[in-house]
Amino acid sequence: MNLNIHYFGMLAEHTQRGQDTVADFSGNVGELLEILEALHPGLKAFTFQVAQGHEITSPDHPVEHHNISLLPPFAGG
Repeated sequence: MNLNIHYFGMLAEHTQRGQDTVADFSGNVGELLEILEALHPGLKAFTFQVAQGHEITSPDHPVEHHNISLLPPFAGG
C-alpha cells in the first residue's frame, strides 16, 4: 500500500516537510516509524502520536490506512 505521511507542528519543522510518501508498505506502525527515522534522523527524539485516518494507533498495530499523521502534543488555550 502507498502511504501519505503527514507531519504537524515541530515534526514538520524538524523534517522540513509537510508530508512524505512511502511506497509499497505492508507492516506495522513501528516498522513504518523505523523507515521514517531513516529518512529523518532524530525523529525518535520527539514525543508524538501516530494516527491512521482519524484514530490514534500503537506501534504494534498493522498499518491499515493510507493516510498516516504524526501528531506532536497540542497545547490548549
